[in-house]
Amino acid sequence: MRYCPSCGEAVSDHARFCPECGSKIPERPMTQPVSSYAEEEVEEDGYEPESYEVDDYESESYGMDDYEPVSERRMRREAEEDERYYREDRKTMTVGIIMAILICVVGVGLYIVVSNMLKEQPEVEVGSGLGNKPVQVDTSHTHTENNEKENQTEQQPGDAPTGNTEDIPDTQDPQNMNLQATVVPASQVMVDGYQYQPCGFVDAQVSSVLEDGGVYHDASHMIDGSAATSWQEASDGDGIGDWARFRLDRQYSVRYLVFEMGNWRSESLFYANNRPETIRLRLDDKEFDLAFPDGMQEYVVELSEDCPVSEIYLEIRSVHRGEQWDDCCISEMTVYGY
Repeated sequence: MRYCPSCGEAVSDHARFCPECGSKIPERPMTQPVSSYAEEEVEEDGYEPESYEVDDYESESYGMDDYEPVSERRMRREAEEDERYYREDRKTMTVGIIMAILICVVGVGLYIVVSNMLKEQPEVEVGSGLGNKPVQVDTSHTHTENNEKENQTEQQPGDAPTGNTEDIPDTQDPQNMNLQATVVPASQVMVDGYQYQPCGFVDAQVSSVLEDGGVYHDASHMIDGSAATSWQEASDGDGIGDWARFRLDRQYSVRYLVFEMGNWRSESLFYANNRPETIRLRLDDKEFDLAFPDGMQEYVVELSEDCPVSEIYLEIRSVHRGEQWDDCCISEMTVYGY
């Protein structure tokens, strides 16, 4: 409500002239604060308009310079929430990575401790799929490299070994004359398949063992799955007549025997030591005389048919002579059957 400046008559807010005296009513200034009208109402009518309390954010929002649209305010709050979640996720990821590293370190430490404990055990575990039963190694025939045999009689190639003859199986002609055994390079035979798998061992005996710096190169090194180790005999001479005998953990139907003749720890050691040239191989009661070419190569004894086997015996009959030492070595023997 406005009033005529001439006669004081009340006029409507939209009137341009006073209906009483006809005087022109001045327009209300656009910048006039609302509170001025409230003061006029108090002066004229004697009452005070009802006031409302607003928070700082709402009171500041009436300024056009400080006005923030609802959509932008919502986006800002969502961005702040995303940033908070991102910091929490990054913290969780960092903790997870640290825990994984600690678990790996502890696992490696346990593996090293267990490996050292296993190396200190007197029993040798046969690895690389050759069975999980401990191999009992007979060291009753252990010799050092400098041992001298008393009452040693000279042996000729083909003669039976002397000493401990009660441990050496009697070599007779095979009863099954139809079974044949041939020596072929391993590259020509597929021995590892679905039917034929590596056999396990429970016992190993040899005629002699070379001791070198506290390390015994016994028969277990022939069946440990590592070419870096080998059985090395310690008899006087070239190793002719030395023998090794192995007992399987059960009877297998055997088809292949894979040999690594010589010391395969390095090429220089291979040619420095003797390697078997011919061996007498006995599979239970079936016996074969086999010749192996010289060279650092795997060879397979392939049987013409599956043969039931629970014990393997081999005897060195002749050797390829080494350039430096006369110890005869065999690195590996792997038996395949089912």
